[in-house]
Amino acid sequence: MYKKSLINMILNSNIVPVAILNQKRLPSPKNLDFDLELSLFTKNNTSFLKNIQNQHIQKGNDQDQPQRKKHENKQRLDETITKILAIQSNTINPELKLVLNAGIETPLCKGKYFSFKVLLKGNNDIVFPTHEVIELEVLAFSNDNLLITKNMKGKEILRGNTIQNMHFFRLENMHVAYFRVQLTEVSSHYVGKTLTLKIKARKSEFLRSTGWKVQSIVVPDLVVKAKNRFYKSKFAE
Repeated sequence: MYKKSLINMILNSNIVPVAILNQKRLPSPKNLDFDLELSLFTKNNTSFLKNIQNQHIQKGNDQDQPQRKKHENKQRLDETITKILAIQSNTINPELKLVLNAGIETPLCKGKYFSFKVLLKGNNDIVFPTHEVIELEVLAFSNDNLLITKNMKGKEILRGNTIQNMHFFRLENMHVAYFRVQLTEVSSHYVGKTLTLKIKARKSEFLRSTGWKVQSIVVPDLVVKAKNRFYKSKFAE
């Protein structure tokens, strides 16, 4: 009885149930091209999925960008440090240097011995330990900076004590080395018709352990002649 009264009341009233209204809003399945609707549905879904993928890739790139920028900054910093160290190595003076006590008189005579004394001095108040020894070596170079070891006859270009130990001498109050050598070839056989002598540190355990550098002595433009103007005879090899 109650249900019947409720139905009559709804039918006689102006109230329309929400479910009925929603059903009226739905599109009618009549006259629909299902093939067309399916293709449109597939196309929309494909476009949506591609958009999501592109957003994911862009998001990944955005996340990688700070890391990539950090790596590039580090690389530039490393390059800058390398350049600074290279400049410093070229501009900072070595800790020690070799100097001649006196200049070498030229022209020299082929096959005639000449002597010179080498002193060790420190830069920036650096003092080399008195008990340490440095082994020095004399080398001959052409004017175009090529090392010469043999003369034109295949014999040693330098004779004498070309390798000497540098010891501390109390009278000099410094490390000293004495050399007595001779050149066995005239300089006119080489480029520029002159020779260059170089006196350098050859070996030192102390220098190797500390990393200290020793500035070499370079004596350029040495003329070596077959005869000395003060001698009439030609020196034998």
